[in-house]
Amino acid sequence: MRHKGMTFCKLLVLLVLTLLLTGCAQQPQAPFDGVIATSDVVFNLDFTALNTTYTSTLIVPEGKEIMADIQCDGGHGHIDVTITPEDGEPIYTGKRLPTSSFSIVPKTPGKYTVTISGENASGYAHVYVEGAVHYDDEPAENK
Repeated sequence: MRHKGMTFCKLLVLLVLTLLLTGCAQQPQAPFDGVIATSDVVFNLDFTALNTTYTSTLIVPEGKEIMADIQCDGGHGHIDVTITPEDGEPIYTGKRLPTSSFSIVPKTPGKYTVTISGENASGYAHVYVEGAVHYDDEPAENK
């Protein structure tokens, strides 16, 4: 009889320990927590969590550049950006981008697909056509 009681106690302790350790496991990150703003000339992601991929199409007129402002907060997350013309190879691919601002000069006007992805990222990614009103109603060229 004593043997069965000890076995039951051991199983009970093992079950409690398993439940406690499961509670300590890292919880899955939310795919996205933030705000998305898109138009024909703007693709803005402002986020406290980015663990997924989003795409948008920008229409770039003749003589205009594609501008980008990236901010990656914290030390463990990263943001990737790819810009691809319609029916073409990417004209820009950035992996694990640091906080930065840059521009890309497309060879031809047209539609460009912007892909933004992140892993454990917080911050923002603003990609827009030069001169577009893209944030707080300020022209992008004045920023």
